[in-house]
Amino acid sequence: KEGTRGVIELSAKNEAILRGVEDVFGDTDVYEAAPPADAKILLRGQVTKGMTPDSAPADYKKKTVAKVEQGVNDPMMPVAWTREVKNDAGTVNKVLCTTMGSSTDLQSEGFRRLLVNGVFWGLGLDVPAKANVDIVGEFKPTMYGFNGFTKNVKPEAHALK
Repeated sequence: KEGTRGVIELSAKNEAILRGVEDVFGDTDVYEAAPPADAKILLRGQVTKGMTPDSAPADYKKKTVAKVEQGVNDPMMPVAWTREVKNDAGTVNKVLCTTMGSSTDLQSEGFRRLLVNGVFWGLGLDVPAKANVDIVGEFKPTMYGFNGFTKNVKPEAHALK
């Protein structure tokens, strides 16, 4: 019954991975998240009262995992962040993490752009000013949930025509 509005973290607004990213919205809930201290928060998730982009922010209180009661959007939880971690070989692994990503979340052009930009960033390539994230072919995501999948779908059903 609630959605996630992606709000760009002020300290990350000039990050290349956020180029052209606007209006991130997912019809999935915001999860409680605690990224590691070395994470760079990109987006925070504003819990909305409904599952559409025009839904108002939610305004109730809830208990956290630590049993602390707080406003559901106070603070807003991180929903996308990056890390750069030096590995044993001495090189750096670039990591993009998000708590979003259901098939229905991919209807959001802003979210698709974040993911595509993340690939450019992760590969060390220049992130375009506004990457093309148009959907190729027909895209009709099924709603998430228990037993919500479409049965008997074969890989060839996804071939572009």
